[in-house]
Amino acid sequence: MSNRNSPAETPPGSPSALPLAVVTVNERGTMTVIYDGRDFPPPTPDASWSRACFGDLLDAVSDHRTHTVRVEVHEFDGSVFTDIVHAARQERGTAKDQSPSVTRRARHRPTHQLIEVTGAGFVPGEDVTVALSVSSTEGSPGGSARAVIDVSQLVDHRSEILLIGRISGVIVTFTAPGSGVGGTFAGNKTSVTATTNAQGIAVAPAFAANSLLGSYTVTASVSGVNTPASFNLTNTVGAVNSVTASA
Repeated sequence: MSNRNSPAETPPGSPSALPLAVVTVNERGTMTVIYDGRDFPPPTPDASWSRACFGDLLDAVSDHRTHTVRVEVHEFDGSVFTDIVHAARQERGTAKDQSPSVTRRARHRPTHQLIEVTGAGFVPGEDVTVALSVSSTEGSPGGSARAVIDVSQLVDHRSEILLIGRISGVIVTFTAPGSGVGGTFAGNKTSVTATTNAQGIAVAPAFAANSLLGSYTVTASVSGVNTPASFNLTNTVGAVNSVTASA
């Protein structure tokens, strides 16, 4: 005998029986939403869904948490996240219908302490990670890092809270050829780093060509991105600034 349920036997509330909202995020953080096979536009016609209003989107697809909905988020890098937004439980009866013991338990139920953390300098709509700083470590000569964390540190309320943007504040490494035709950045360096600003742009220090003629490539790479950006440059003969004659 098989325990597999046919579609008609699927119990209500199971994931396959729930309404499905498919959210697709592009690289700028703008989202398109398909709810049960149909477009789900934002309430304002001239606006669009974005990461910044993700909470509003969940409220909308669940009708302000009155319906349970399955949500699939497809990120622009190919990753997919699935979650179920549960309807808020509604209390049955009133306080006078409850026994004194139930009322006492509710009175002694612990309350959550909430704090608000704000930051500036992020790209509109970018994904911002909220992290608790519990320790620090140094990078190895090979560019890797390793940390050992005491579990008790994870509940230490004195930890520093960090807001980390996925686009702003990213370290970009600019690399020129180490020898031959090429040039150097400020400080006579062939490799330098720069950090992206609030617009997601990283600006390298001034670059000067060397005396060799020809074409070469300067790359810009980011940790976690397999293919660096390439800039094709060419050193050519410059204009003559002055002529000195001697007899």
